[in-house]
Formats: sequence, structure tokens, C-alpha cells
Amino acid sequence: MRRGALVVGLAVSLLGGGAALAGMRGQYGGALRLAVPVAPQTLDPALVATPAELVAAGLMFDTLVRLGGDGELRAGLAAVPESEANGRLFRFRLRPNLRFHDGSPATAREVVASLTRLDDSKLGSPFAAIALPLAGAGEGGRVGLAAVNDSEVQASLAFPYPDWPRALAHPGAALVRPAGERLVGTGAFRPAAGKSAEALQLVANDDCPLGRPFVDALRLLARNPRTVSRAVALGEADLALVTGSSREGQEGPALFATYLALGERRLGAQARPLREAIVSSIDVAGLTRFFVRAPASPLYGLLPPALDPTAPAGQRPATRPASLPPGGALTLICDASNDDHRTVGERLQVKLHDFGVALAVKRLPRAELREALRGGDYDLALVSTAAIPEAGMALAQLVELGAGREAARELLREIGAGPDRETRSAIASAKAREWLERLPLVPLYVEVPRLVAREGISAIGFDSAGVPSIADAWLTGAPAGEAKGKAPPQR
Repeated sequence: MRRGALVVGLAVSLLGGGAALAGMRGQYGGALRLAVPVAPQTLDPALVATPAELVAAGLMFDTLVRLGGDGELRAGLAAVPESEANGRLFRFRLRPNLRFHDGSPATAREVVASLTRLDDSKLGSPFAAIALPLAGAGEGGRVGLAAVNDSEVQASLAFPYPDWPRALAHPGAALVRPAGERLVGTGAFRPAAGKSAEALQLVANDDCPLGRPFVDALRLLARNPRTVSRAVALGEADLALVTGSSREGQEGPALFATYLALGERRLGAQARPLREAIVSSIDVAGLTRFFVRAPASPLYGLLPPALDPTAPAGQRPATRPASLPPGGALTLICDASNDDHRTVGERLQVKLHDFGVALAVKRLPRAELREALRGGDYDLALVSTAAIPEAGMALAQLVELGAGREAARELLREIGAGPDRETRSAIASAKAREWLERLPLVPLYVEVPRLVAREGISAIGFDSAGVPSIADAWLTGAPAGEAKGKAPPQR
């Protein structure tokens, strides 16, 4: 929740101020500098592939519904919908007078177009699974979304999935509208006029439907991953999305996971013994500790523990493969902008060498990596993705990557048939354990987001989709400025 009644409670809980902060209200004015380890390569929320890009998407784009820090679904651009037709129909009633950053109206028609693009295979969104339950998904036409009028969107699913709205809280499902070569949104901040080579410059959106942010401006500063954690202490930034082994700062839900994908189309019969070789030779805990710079935890199950508390919590027993073809030569592709991918890839080089496999690590630009993954044109690939914050949908993300769209849809059909949310969660957990040995994916690690703030900044936290609530931040030491535009609405 942003700029509303919970800001005081959030500030008290995070800063430990107790009675000293109990009566304080958010103050308007000032600017913030946020240091991130890698500059965002894309501002399209449907294509985010790093924690920094997830942060930028959360600042500039809003979603129909939101997940609070307590995991409860709350209103966003629309009221929380009721499940109808046994979980096959949802009606989203939009807030009145919604507008994009450029002043154009944001109506139900724009919502339909924005969500429909997730189903476009040419886009190649890692969050395409969000569209899978919709009637007509994957058929190349309009999916089961309709603008009833300017302020109401009707979503029709091909099968019951009562928990589907929770997936829409992910920034990948944010409302966007193409405007030339860029996308405009409705979020708390909009891009400032002009360009900067060293920072993404954002200014407050006075007409943000969820309330104007307290600060007037925000700069996203790219810093060396090795030094970003010191940016606040050195006075170079007010906030930092930290890397390294630091345990300081506010910790968010660990949903950004990395997997090793095996391209079965290229590997054929070699895929299974190769997967066994990797599982038997890689100490995931050691790999995470010594070769991943970001704050991270080893991942032993398909789903992060934040989504599946029953996920495996320790290394699986090693089962060394009977044999591998001698003298094999393979290529591992990874994101050229991700330094952790490079170090992890080099470690895999060493381990597979013991099996007589010569592994070349090829770092690709993001667009080329996405194209190779979409077409299955790879031997091995490192894939990092921000999990959809609903267990069944997050699992469908991985099944779609490793086994295809139809397998993912059938999975969701089985999970959605559960009579209540607790049962559906249990089915998702059981299916995650079942698919762990079937999918050509090896879980490696999950990043733990941490946000470090200098003294004097209040109301910093995370929502349950893993997005920092930076738009809620206000400066306790800055003089209260007069709020621009209309007062923030209470939710």
C-alpha cells in the first residue's frame, strides 16, 4: 500500500521508532538516489530479467491488483475481483479517471491490450504463463479478455483457477501502452525530460492513481556490483539494492531464482545423463556461497521457499550417471550483463571437464538469449527469472520453459481444480516435487533482495511480489513540502 494509512505503521515497524513515530505523517518533498548493481537494460515490465529492472518496473508501472507485505491481495488500478463461475470469470472494475504518464486515458481497452501482449510469442515474456489460463491463450487471436465498458474488464478462463488474480500483482502484468518506441505507464514515477548517461532520472507522477509519491524525484544509479553495497556509507546514494555477502538492510521475499536449463532439442538422449552428471557434481550451497555475488540462498526445489514452504531444504543425494559420451563439446549461453552468470558458468566448466565434457561459456546480449531460449536453440543455458507470486503460476513458468505451453496449461488445470486455496497450494507443492526430476532444469540459487537506506528515510519495505515500496519513502529530516496535485487517496 502506498501513501496511505499504513505508512506510519510501516515506518514504526521498520525503524523501531515506536511511540516516537506513532503520530508522524509522511512529508512531501526531496529527492532520492537509488544505487543498483547493474543498470536496467529494459523498462518493459513484461521483459524484466534483473532485480534492478524489477525495481524500475515497480516504480513506473502499476498493476490491477497488489500483494501487500502480508501476502493479502489488495486493490491496485482496480478493485479486488470476486471469483465467479467457479473460478472461471473475473470482473475488474477500474478506478475512475485513470491516466497514463502522457495524459492519455487508461481505459478497459488499454488493459485488455496490455494483458493480451503477454500471450504474444514474439514478445517472449518470461511471464507469459500469466496468460495461460485465459480462454483462447496460445491460439494467435484475442484471449479471453473483454472491455465491458471504459471502466470494466472481464476475464474469462478456459478452466477454473480461482487464484489467478494473485499473478496479476506481478510487475510483468503491469498496465502499459506503446507510445512510439517506448512504453508509458500509470506508476508513481515517470521518466524525466532529457536523458542521462549515468542514471535513470524519474520524477513524481502528480496524478498517480494510487497516490502521489512523497519525494519529488528519484535517480537510479548504476554502480559496480562489488561496491554498490558501500554507496550509502560513502554518501553516493540514499538507498542501495545491495550485493555481496552483506546482511544489512531490509530483506524482501526471495523470488528471483536462477536455473540451469538443458536444451533437449539439441542434446537429445544426452540430456538425461548430462543432467545427472550436473546434479551429482555440483554442490549448490558451495556454488551459491563462493560464486554468486548477490545475496542469495541455495535452491534445492523448483520453487523458492517463499512460494513453497515444503520445498526441499537440502542437497539431493548424488546419483552419478553411468556414462557420458566421451569427448563431448557443449556451449552454455548466459546473459552478458550478469556477472554471476559468468562465474557460475566458469564453475560448471570445471565440473563438467571431470566428465570429459568441454564446455564453452558464451555470453549473449539479452535479446539474443531470449530468442535462443524461445526456439530451444541451445545446449545449456543459465536462466534467471522473477517468479510469479503464486505457487501454481510460478511452477507453470518453469514447466512452460522446460516442457512447453500445453504441459503448463494442463498443470494449471489440475491445480485449479482444488476446492480451496490451501488444497491448491498443496497440489502445487506436490507437483513441484514431481516435476523436479522430469524437467530439464537444475535449480541453482535464489537471490535475497536487500535494501539499505541512510538515516532519515522512512517507510521502506517490500511487497509480496518482491518489489521494494520505494514510492512510499519519505524523508524525516526534510522540511514538509506542500503536496503537488491532488492529495493521495486512502485505501
